[in-house]
Amino acid sequence: MKIIYTIHGTCNPGGMERVLINKVNYLANLPNYDVYIITSGQRGRAPFYEISSKVKCIDLDVNYSETIEGNPIIRLYDSAIKHFRHKSRLKKKLFELKADIVVSMFTNDVDFLHKIKDGSRKILEIHFSRGFRLLKDRKGIMRLVDVYMTYLNDRIVAKYDRFVVLTHQDRESWKSKKNISVIYNAVPNGDNKIVSSLDNKKALAIGRIVYQKNMELLVDLWAEISKKHPDWILTIVCVGNSIELQEKIKSKSLDKIINLVPSTNSIEDYYIESSLYLMTSRFEGLPMVLLEAQNYGLPIVSFDCECGPREIINHKENGYIIEETNETDFVEKVSMILENETLRKEFGSNAKTNSLKFSEENIMQQWLELFKEVTNENTN
Repeated sequence: MKIIYTIHGTCNPGGMERVLINKVNYLANLPNYDVYIITSGQRGRAPFYEISSKVKCIDLDVNYSETIEGNPIIRLYDSAIKHFRHKSRLKKKLFELKADIVVSMFTNDVDFLHKIKDGSRKILEIHFSRGFRLLKDRKGIMRLVDVYMTYLNDRIVAKYDRFVVLTHQDRESWKSKKNISVIYNAVPNGDNKIVSSLDNKKALAIGRIVYQKNMELLVDLWAEISKKHPDWILTIVCVGNSIELQEKIKSKSLDKIINLVPSTNSIEDYYIESSLYLMTSRFEGLPMVLLEAQNYGLPIVSFDCECGPREIINHKENGYIIEETNETDFVEKVSMILENETLRKEFGSNAKTNSLKFSEENIMQQWLELFKEVTNENTN
């Protein structure tokens, strides 16, 4: 079976890129699977995560990220030209490769991939929730754009042979449910026996320094937590410009108990050295960081944002899910875990057990069944 994945690039240290590369590496090691990644704007950069040599990588050199400054009309024209170039080059490549299945990661090809009649079945997968644009809470004309794009997405997803979402919660939010399947993200090496001892006085958070992840709130909350627990350290492994966050930490005199460190390929070391995972995101898809944290036996405290945490965390079993606006409860629940070693280790043990549901073998079997299903539909 020949499978092609399309995405903007593989050079970013994001959760979507990590999930994609884990999947293609798994598939490429199976007999009779021929796997490709087609990018639109790799620009010669190396992938952040290691891709198997068995996976063929092709870049279309469209480069949406290279924008023209100045006149909005010129910028709009430039964007349209790139969009046309992308469609033309992808169409040519798909007719050349003749894949059985093409999977879009819901990036720049989402509105035209389903129109390319190369004989392949088209699958669309999304790594954020339906309302992610609306949750950005932008104002004015940009709010109208977000509403329109959300409406447009409802129409587009119905045109694919399958649309795969990450949570049951998100599935219920889409207008058309006839072609929707729910498949969780997988945790690679989910059967590993390496877990944290939960003895170190360290908490962990990982994410981009963007509005979505709400790391500024986490700093404020840790300032409150540290009043009772000044001997605990919070490490934030961050992607992006962290200057403003660092200044906030210094202004609150927290630089000795909050460490900002850059993203790394050795992220497992931070999980193993930590005793608690914290998440303050405003919205998510299905957070890989929570899946990975519980795989290393970490209890979790997270706000109940849309979507993901409630399908990973079993409240009062492997952590706590906190009502989004209840900052006091967040501080109290974190303090309970810091103070109670027995509770912490019970939650950690339950987290490791729960992680088996998200094992790579379990999740990839669901993908293989989906591939067989859609290809059988094509022949019937």
